[in-house]
Amino acid sequence: MRILSLELLDYIPDAKWLPLALDTKYWAPNPAAKHNPKPVVAFLASGKTEQESELLKNALAGLANMISIREIEPGPAAAVRRAMREADLFIDQLSIGDYSYAAIQAMALGKPVISYVSERTLARLPEDVPMHNATLDQLEDALSKMLTQRPEWQNLGRAARSYVNTWRDGRESALILATAMGLRS
Repeated sequence: MRILSLELLDYIPDAKWLPLALDTKYWAPNPAAKHNPKPVVAFLASGKTEQESELLKNALAGLANMISIREIEPGPAAAVRRAMREADLFIDQLSIGDYSYAAIQAMALGKPVISYVSERTLARLPEDVPMHNATLDQLEDALSKMLTQRPEWQNLGRAARSYVNTWRDGRESALILATAMGLRS
């Protein structure tokens, strides 16, 4: 059995991970991207309850004089991609313990990502995922620290893009499926 989320190994221990893939050409970084003087920190409203979105906004409120907060509404992929491209940093889920497809999209765009990834999930990944790991309670401190290291965001973004190119562009998934179907030994 193949699973898309490593946390499912807690329930299906014999399963094998099948990395969720995306079109890395469609989600390519914008080489002409400008750096906003006041960093735009974005998060996707999709999948979050109104209460979760409010908790996130409240956690970011203490940094409102240093950042612009942008909540990206669910919609067509082109609109979500455009909004993510305009952001300088992306905040993913901060409680589940595994990064989401939206985080993969942001990483493909070369954006630094803050997400909560549990120790169990981190141990199961084939390599370290280049993102800042934080819970909601740690978000303000993590983001404050990142704001002092803004020149390094480009390096983190490049590492994130490289990770996506290695694990999420579909090649690894195709090899796993071809092997499972006996098309490759």
